[in-house]
Amino acid sequence: MSKKIILIILLFSAVISTKAQKVVSSGGDYQERSSGSLSWTIGEPVVGTVSNGNVITQGFQQSRLIIANISEVKNPQVKVLVFPNPTSEFLTVKLSEDQTYTMQLFNLNGQLLMEQKTKSTESKINMTIYTKGTYLLKLINNKESNTYQIIKQ
Repeated sequence: MSKKIILIILLFSAVISTKAQKVVSSGGDYQERSSGSLSWTIGEPVVGTVSNGNVITQGFQQSRLIIANISEVKNPQVKVLVFPNPTSEFLTVKLSEDQTYTMQLFNLNGQLLMEQKTKSTESKINMTIYTKGTYLLKLINNKESNTYQIIKQ
């Protein structure tokens, strides 16, 4: 009976210890500058790599990630509607006031794909020429800049 209890305790402790990620390494460091941060360990096994824009993660050791909004609305008097989202054909940008904005469409690599001025309170962007994926639409005027995430189906 005591052998069964010892075996159960050993199995239970093995299950608990495998849930926590541990890194046994010979060294590492963390550096931070105004342009970003870099954190690493030496001797860590590679378990996977994920790249998302400017963030690359690899292995067990992970630095803290700060996720921020794409943009904030600075002029709530001008209402902007971007629809339909997701879209497969045309994207409509509708402004509550007749103001001139520059519309810029970027892919997730930061490449500028399209730039045009709004002609009235309603403008259309032809999305049929772009592949399926996620894009960023930036609306700029002399007072503000707003960015919208667009999904092309």
